[in-house]
Amino acid sequence: LLKDLKEDVVIPSGKTVTLDLNGHNITNVSDNTITNKGTLTVKNSGDDSNGYVDNVTHQKAAVYNEVGATATLSGGYYVRSKEAGNSFDSDGGNSYYTVLNQGTMTINGTASVSNRGVFSSCVENGWYTPAGNTTGASATLTIDATAEIYGGKYAVKNDDYGILNIKSGS
Repeated sequence: LLKDLKEDVVIPSGKTVTLDLNGHNITNVSDNTITNKGTLTVKNSGDDSNGYVDNVTHQKAAVYNEVGATATLSGGYYVRSKEAGNSFDSDGGNSYYTVLNQGTMTINGTASVSNRGVFSSCVENGWYTPAGNTTGASATLTIDATAEIYGGKYAVKNDDYGILNIKSGS
């Protein structure tokens, strides 16, 4: 990136994209900040104190990795800066997972995923509602290197059809 963006980014099926945040930020407009249907790698070669993928919309994620898609988050910060989930029973009008994986995802390197609320989990791997998985596919999430995941109702929620591999990280 050459500057901060306010955009809903979609990586189409069949496309391979490497996104270098380069110390800049992406904030969504109304949907998931990044919806990946292809192959996506996100890194941050810029200033380590910047390089955010932020979502500010109720029931939308900073990164949504769809069935059949592959994503690697190897740098940058993934947040929901307007997260308002203030209890296990109240979404506060703006809550959701920071990262939702229903494909194949690796969170590694210096990637940091956080959720300051307590209604939604920080990372969701799989399907909260099993009937929603119409393909029967498994979601696979690998966490490795110095990746950090924190906050939310659960930091990492491995749900139905989810395969979780934690090698290292915090």
